[in-house]
Amino acid sequence: MKPLQIAAVISRNLCKLQPTGTDASKPKRVECLPGTQTNLISAITEWVDDRNAHKVLWIHGLVGTGKSTLLTSVASIFHDKGSWGAFIFFDRYVVEKSDPSTVIRTLVHQLSHLQPQTAFVIAVSLNRVPSASFLLLELQFQHFLVDALSTEGVADRNSTIIFVLDALNKCGTPGVERDHLLNMLAEYSALLPTNF
Repeated sequence: MKPLQIAAVISRNLCKLQPTGTDASKPKRVECLPGTQTNLISAITEWVDDRNAHKVLWIHGLVGTGKSTLLTSVASIFHDKGSWGAFIFFDRYVVEKSDPSTVIRTLVHQLSHLQPQTAFVIAVSLNRVPSASFLLLELQFQHFLVDALSTEGVADRNSTIIFVLDALNKCGTPGVERDHLLNMLAEYSALLPTNF
């Protein structure tokens, strides 16, 4: 196969993930004003750079205190550094942007755009498990993130990759759905390579 044919096959396979439309630039997300939130941004940057830190950092506060603006700024900073893996923001008024069952598939889809090797390994995984959208969240995480990213040569272990999930309180219904997603993310994130 020629490179363009391979790229077309990979692209077709990645479409099987059925990610949600959570492109952080549509509509344009607002960032912190220059010179504001510098202490928080520095603290988050230090946490990201510390490979021995916990894998999950939870930022919480009252409604309207600027958490989404802060996270948009953080995502932008790490995108510019080449460390952005995925940025998902939830919206309770848009069904597809608040469905917990799409979170892992959307993370994987965005992550696949980082490096050709990552896209290739994920596409091969999708070829083996074409019904990805029907797998339990834990199986999606294990198969498409843990197993795929542990493949030799897939991810540069020297570069840090972050996932930003904004407004998790707007994802799914309180209680069972949301709790299940949060518990799964907390437990399974420890299985990711140390640079994630």
